[in-house]
Amino acid sequence: MTQELLQYLFSGITNGAIYAVIAIGFSMLYSSTELINFAHGEFVMLGALSLVTLWGGFGLPLPMAFILSVFGVALTGLVFERLAIRTVRKPDHIVLIIITVGASIFLRGVSMLIWGKDAYSLPAFTDHPPLDLIGARLLPQSIWIVFIALVCAILLHLFFKKTLTGKAMEATAISKKAAWLTGIPSEKMILLAFFSVPAWVRWQALSSPPLPWSATTWEQCWDSKVFAPLCSEVWEAFGDLSSGGSFWAYWNLSVSVFFHPV
Repeated sequence: MTQELLQYLFSGITNGAIYAVIAIGFSMLYSSTELINFAHGEFVMLGALSLVTLWGGFGLPLPMAFILSVFGVALTGLVFERLAIRTVRKPDHIVLIIITVGASIFLRGVSMLIWGKDAYSLPAFTDHPPLDLIGARLLPQSIWIVFIALVCAILLHLFFKKTLTGKAMEATAISKKAAWLTGIPSEKMILLAFFSVPAWVRWQALSSPPLPWSATTWEQCWDSKVFAPLCSEVWEAFGDLSSGGSFWAYWNLSVSVFFHPV
């Protein structure tokens, strides 16, 4: 019993750390634009699968493939903001949310046409064998995943609280007109958010191998579209970036322990 619970614990923390970084991306965009992007999971998926294609299909070195996939998904976010978000005449929240839902469906369909529904994976960072703890096995990659999630949360917290750009993005989310009156280029801040958030969450896939990725991995998990935006609300309520990601990590841990098989 102890062995099984410990194995569930390791699995839940690993998956929760991945979702925490995704939730941090939600929080970053929400804090900059007050928009909940329901195509967020598709941007994560595009970054991961493009990395697989560049590394496995074109034979590029993994670091170069990673950098190219980061810029590729960031440019996709930029084009999405320029063509789908900025062109809206009356940018009500409901209208923008419907647009992101439509983008989610579109990106999912295109991805399944390109990559199919098969799962893909990347090599782990190290070849160290799993650690045996009281009969449960802990992958070294799980330690990397949790470590990178913590680093991402700390860095993004410092970005919004200590840098002028981060504060300008928060001011734009509170009031675009007031931000413009104080000299903040609000449209550029929104464009920066849509450019940087996909690139930011792309770092998550750096730590996720050898976990499998497919064109339906994140989109079929409806909880990632419901609870990750909730993490943004939790962050707003407590005023700390890490709270949203931690909330989702603990939620996913609880689900893994009580409902998921080993």
